[in-house]
Amino acid sequence: MPQSNARFTIISIFFALLFTALGLRIIYLHTVKKNVITSSRRAFGKVKKLRGNIITSEGNIIASSIRGKRIFLRKGEHLTGGEKALLARMETDLQFPDASASRQLLIKFLSPAETEALRQNPVAQKLEFIPAQKRIYLDSPVYSPICGFTNYENAGAGGLEYGYNKELEGGQGEIIEIDATGKLLLSNDPDMLHAGGDSVKLTINGRLQEFLYRQIDLAVSRYRARSGYGIVMEPHTGKILAAVMAGPDADSLLKNPIISDAVEPGSTFKIVTVAAAIENGVVTPEDKFFCENGSFEFAGIKISDHDPYGWLTVSDIIKFSSNIGICKVGSLAGRNALYKAARDFGFGCPTGIKLPGEARGLLKRIDTWESTSLNYISFGQEIAATPLQIAQSFAVIANGGVLIKPCILESIIEASGKKVHKTKPVRIRRAITKKTSDTVKEMLFQVVEGGTGVNVRLQGWEICGKTGTAQKFDTKAGKYSEKTYFSSLGGFFPKQDPKFVIFIALDEPQEHYYGGIVCADAFRQTVKEIIDIYGIAPAAAAGGGEKKNET
Repeated sequence: MPQSNARFTIISIFFALLFTALGLRIIYLHTVKKNVITSSRRAFGKVKKLRGNIITSEGNIIASSIRGKRIFLRKGEHLTGGEKALLARMETDLQFPDASASRQLLIKFLSPAETEALRQNPVAQKLEFIPAQKRIYLDSPVYSPICGFTNYENAGAGGLEYGYNKELEGGQGEIIEIDATGKLLLSNDPDMLHAGGDSVKLTINGRLQEFLYRQIDLAVSRYRARSGYGIVMEPHTGKILAAVMAGPDADSLLKNPIISDAVEPGSTFKIVTVAAAIENGVVTPEDKFFCENGSFEFAGIKISDHDPYGWLTVSDIIKFSSNIGICKVGSLAGRNALYKAARDFGFGCPTGIKLPGEARGLLKRIDTWESTSLNYISFGQEIAATPLQIAQSFAVIANGGVLIKPCILESIIEASGKKVHKTKPVRIRRAITKKTSDTVKEMLFQVVEGGTGVNVRLQGWEICGKTGTAQKFDTKAGKYSEKTYFSSLGGFFPKQDPKFVIFIALDEPQEHYYGGIVCADAFRQTVKEIIDIYGIAPAAAAGGGEKKNET
């Protein structure tokens, strides 16, 4: 009996100590270790690879991403006034729910340093830290029309970001499980948080891009234009070396006007009209046409020249940009030949560049042409094109008569550094013979030597160009405006072996509006910069000397 009582006493003491220990453990876990239990709560979030970089041809990064956290308020939690004030300092316009029936997004992005500081605060127990990333752009106005932008989920929503989203994103991402502090608990790919998408290397030369932007921005300011555009491309490969848009809205547009806005090209289209006539053998450069001393009525419409020209050769019609003369040249070519040439030069069709929102422009079917259409289209009215399409048409003359597909992608590079794609030139079709292109090229050289493009002459270099001053159509008045113009200047150099096409345009410049005036300085300065960047040697025998009063 005494032995049995002793055994009972020992067992009773053991269970008493056990229950005491369990009680103390429960109290400990609910007080001292409460934050440990809280941090073990699960949360789910979709995680993508770190978005790849966008890089210039020199290797400079113009768009990249950084890792951070997206902050949610947990389901059922509410914040005190002090906690709201703390979080409000981390993001402007922060909206706080009164009660959280489901988890609520508070902060879209916090950097690693900000995240670590927030984790040290007691409010972290009420929050979820979901992995996120943020896109960062260099020199936004300079590159934004090209780069585009990403959306809330860091997916491409415009420009290159959209056009090459699949490559930059590197996959759709995956749903992962994390604890409240953002620590990874469950994932099929644990390296996801450290992996990156492919990088996109562009044909864009960063130095030239930034220089061209400054020149266009200066011209927009100088002539108080609504906006301005500049493009430099290689005529034989289609590589775009620079493409900029400047103006009040340049860094906030949701589209790229260089490919999305179609305008009537005006006199720059005369290169197509004269090419069509020469290609079909109906005129030669020496043929003469009477230009009616500056005023001509045909089929009830009045066509005017900026100067009262009499007899001009076909070459001089281009040199001095006679509307009346080119109408007569176009009439000899005929509507079928002009329509075919326009189509072969790329008008009325998207260029095919891999960027979203590209317009096809306007080239009406022949069966919809009116009796006056042939005359109007001959000098660039009743037809519309994007700045890139106009630049592409100059490349046809520069490269010997071939329509080349413009491209902006140089290559795609994996996160490991391995190049997985390289763009090759795409010849769409032969538009005209080399003989015709050489003939038109000589005409465009004379435009710069002593015609409407004389202001871009540069001693020692042979430059070809064509000016354009297009009246804009007033939709309210139902006629062409006498006050608003789309002014442009397109061309290429060196004449003997063209390597660079340049197109400059100003939309609605004030006071002065002739393309040969308002676009000349930006064109000429861009030529100088290209010479310096690429080391272009002067012509062996440049025509003429540089005028002292040129600007």
